[in-house]
Amino acid sequence: DDSWGLVTCYCQKPFAGRPMIECNQCNTWIHLSCAKIRKSKVPDVFLCERCRDGKKSNASRKKVP
Repeated sequence: DDSWGLVTCYCQKPFAGRPMIECNQCNTWIHLSCAKIRKSKVPDVFLCERCRDGKKSNASRKKVP
């Protein structure tokens, strides 16, 4: 399978059969362990750290003084 060695997670390690979750915003696949998500508590909607951080910084820029 071609996906076995594919690197998409920000840890820069390949899929290698480890459980992953897809970010609903940027469609990047992240290892559950890197996202600090347990297999028993996988959310229906997931935003990776980069998208969550980007959302926070965009929200702070939109505030009017």
